Amino acid sequence: MNAQLQTALPLNLIVAAEQAGIFGSFLAAVAKAGLTEQLLAAGPITIFAPTDSAFAQFPARTWASFEKDQASLLRNMLTCHIAQGLITSDNFAGAPISVRTNQGARFPVDGANGQNRIGSAVITHPDIVAENGVLHGIDGLLWFAANPPQERRQRRDAR
Repeated sequence: MNAQLQTALPLNLIVAAEQAGIFGSFLAAVAKAGLTEQLLAAGPITIFAPTDSAFAQFPARTWASFEKDQASLLRNMLTCHIAQGLITSDNFAGAPISVRTNQGARFPVDGANGQNRIGSAVITHPDIVAENGVLHGIDGLLWFAANPPQERRQRRDAR
């Protein structure tokens, strides 16, 4: 794990995200989607959390509708950012890996050429650790891959 590893870790990923000060929009969306307990679980859990600036890039009108009328889609999108297990930047520094998220999607995570990425998002704040896992700040949302393969197959088979 890189140099951000601290001797006194925050109790959980919610506290770590609050202390970082750049994940307010993500934490608000997590609360709205009813996922707070998931981030308080024993873990280990890895979160690729969009920063506040990543959320600011999302169209405000679309986001308001997303939060208000489409709670299941919000939950689906957010679980694209959460994975079971401890995945630190050391895990993908030497070679790309594939991460399966709680939502069911798989994303490539790569640390090649000195720039860590998950999918098309840059990991801007790697290895923010807590007792129950690790948080990586990213510069984009992963929601465009919001249909796990099983759901896509079920929809295709229903046609």
